[in-house]
Amino acid sequence: CNWNKFPCVLKAGHCHGGRAIAKLDIAGALQDAAGLLCGPVINNHGSYCCIEPYIDAKYDILIQKIGSSYKAFMRKSMTGNWKTNQGSAMLEQMPITEKYKNWVDEVSELFGGMEICALSVIVAKDNKEYILKASDCTFSLIGDTQEEDRRTVADIVSARMQNVCRPPIPKSQSRPTVGSHTGSPTEETPPISAGLRSGSITGNFPPGGPPPPIPERQTPGVGSIARHGSLGGANMDSSESSAPSLASTGRRDSQTSQSSQAGSKASQPPRPTQQSSVVDEAEDTMKNLRKTFAGIFGDM
Repeated sequence: CNWNKFPCVLKAGHCHGGRAIAKLDIAGALQDAAGLLCGPVINNHGSYCCIEPYIDAKYDILIQKIGSSYKAFMRKSMTGNWKTNQGSAMLEQMPITEKYKNWVDEVSELFGGMEICALSVIVAKDNKEYILKASDCTFSLIGDTQEEDRRTVADIVSARMQNVCRPPIPKSQSRPTVGSHTGSPTEETPPISAGLRSGSITGNFPPGGPPPPIPERQTPGVGSIARHGSLGGANMDSSESSAPSLASTGRRDSQTSQSSQAGSKASQPPRPTQQSSVVDEAEDTMKNLRKTFAGIFGDM
């Protein structure tokens, strides 16, 4: 070791709280300490050692930052020990200056914006200030405000846990809306045209063709008047009862096929002539019935 400034301070390993720190006054003491530090303890655990110039300190200052709270404490040894944390010492809280606040803020930003950190500063007898080390949340709480500082630390940790450890929000299930369809509501349910309604009445008949004609009955004999009269009444009742059943069948067929044929039917224009043809067909049917009954009862 080529260090030639004495006295000096040797730090070995992870020094905390003044431990593993020694003051060396001569070069022989440094050589003896170097022989101790070259053992397997330092090498196997990946620790470090360093040498610093000794500063004859008047007192030291601890600057702490806990959230938005800044505090500074002055500590002075009462026994004359060069380690102010050893033996009896006087502890006093001092006002935080803008310089101290900027120092601890810079340290916080250097390490990613720490909310809890501290600085150890040594004030020499010539009133020069030396930053000794920077600490994260491992620094010790001191002074009469320890309980207040502990509550502040607990509040910061609790608030951070609520923001970071919040359970994930489940994704909302997509609901079908009218706007999500490609077509408008009028395109999905087209109105039923007059031609479609009249076509449902005719049932399975061709769209433009008339129903099959009713054959005319031959004039019956006198002996068969009653039989023909009963048959005629039965035919009238059957024709009257078949009309609503035929219409209901046509309505059911039109309702079942409406969903499949709505797209093709909606594009076709309504047929006004089809409704008039249905009226003409009904009138022809009634005329044929009148002729039949006139022939039956006319022979009487």
